[in-house]
Amino acid sequence: MSGRADQTREPSNGAAYFGEEVKALREAMGLSQGKFADRLHYQQAQVSKVENGTVLASEAFAEAMDCDRGGTTGQGHVNGSTAAVRGWTATYERLRAAAESEARSLRLIHSIMEEHANEKHTGPV
Repeated sequence: MSGRADQTREPSNGAAYFGEEVKALREAMGLSQGKFADRLHYQQAQVSKVENGTVLASEAFAEAMDCDRGGTTGQGHVNGSTAAVRGWTATYERLRAAAESEARSLRLIHSIMEEHANEKHTGPV
């Protein structure tokens, strides 16, 4: 992503959105992934995974970014990164819980339908 991310849009994928912002911040600071990782006390591979959206940054990763840059870069990148990660994590957890609930409901419906189908084929018990 070039330039400042649109702060009003709701990201469809928090990990990818945050990763793009992390990369923009790192590049604005003129650091390689390795140097950035050293400053955050993380491995370069973890910075790469976050930037690529492979993983959502942990709250500790976001806090390390906030501490390293004193809370703001003046560039508009990842401002309040800890709060952003908390928000996206909470959204993910709500979506995961809703999906699990729906999956349980579907399994129950499937089970009831199978029982009904078996009763039709075997007759009343």
